[in-house]
Amino acid sequence: MVLMGGPSAEHEVSLAGGREVLTHLDAKKYLVEPVTISKKGEWLISEVSPPKMLGTGDHGRALARRNATVAGITADVVFIALHGKYGEDGTVQGLLDALGVPYTGSGVRASALGMDKPRTLSIFRDAGLLVPDFQVAVKSDFASGAEKIFRSAVKRFGLPLVVKPADHGSSIGVTIVRKKSELPRAAAEALRHSNEIMFQKYVRGREITCGVLEQAHGVLLSLPPIEIVPRKGDFYDYASKYADGGSDHLIPPPGLSAKKIKELQDAAAKAHRLIGCRGMSRTDFILDAKGRAYVLEINTIPGMTPTSLLPQAAAALGISFSRLLDMLIASAFKKS
Repeated sequence: MVLMGGPSAEHEVSLAGGREVLTHLDAKKYLVEPVTISKKGEWLISEVSPPKMLGTGDHGRALARRNATVAGITADVVFIALHGKYGEDGTVQGLLDALGVPYTGSGVRASALGMDKPRTLSIFRDAGLLVPDFQVAVKSDFASGAEKIFRSAVKRFGLPLVVKPADHGSSIGVTIVRKKSELPRAAAEALRHSNEIMFQKYVRGREITCGVLEQAHGVLLSLPPIEIVPRKGDFYDYASKYADGGSDHLIPPPGLSAKKIKELQDAAAKAHRLIGCRGMSRTDFILDAKGRAYVLEINTIPGMTPTSLLPQAAAALGISFSRLLDMLIASAFKKS
């Protein structure tokens, strides 16, 4: 079963990734059933074989099966292509654990941690990884003292600084604030996606990402780092991630020594282990002018769209998309 969609702001990205997974799963090995979760949280189950993506006309028939299907999923394994809340935060993982159904990617704890950026960054910092300094504010704080929050952030981090939701992916709701007058709008945008937001020191530098795959016996394989050069915006925002031609991906990053590449790979593997990821992860870095690698976040379900970074990094090592999916499915059966 391939699970995609979901009620988060990353619904369309998840559908695009799910389609890629369906396209590249080896039909000789797998009998696949696609399941689309709507933005309202409805489970839409396809009854056709081989499977197809559900269209609007399929929804009534699919919904008639919703409750029985969710209560008794009979798949041998679920490939989770969901992103954001519900799919990437441990919620669906908890459901599948309760039903005893294996699934790709990390379990409940690591998934929840991966979505909780402040807690994850604190874990990384305590373990010796560099992270940009940050502070957190919740929605209720702004009712009584927005200006005080803004003054504190500017005093602590200077300008520019970054404002982002504390528990979202795909750069949704992220703003680089260059003038103090931009803070109210940036905070409002972040709060539109989360009840908790982060103000963070802006680190100027090169955007680098490094994926990790779990091999046989739990051995980790750190993939080649990729430098991301945005073309749609001034950082790797939503449009840069998913629009055609939104960014250039350089494998390996030009000018990096073998030592620096290994340092990034080791840091990605360390981040993966620190929060207990399984199967795969992708850690995003900023490499500053002095060559220091700051961890921005870890992704427990990296994208699987045509422009996604994990499949590209795997391909650079000669791992085809179909083989990558085989590896992720095999790892699903190894969870303790």
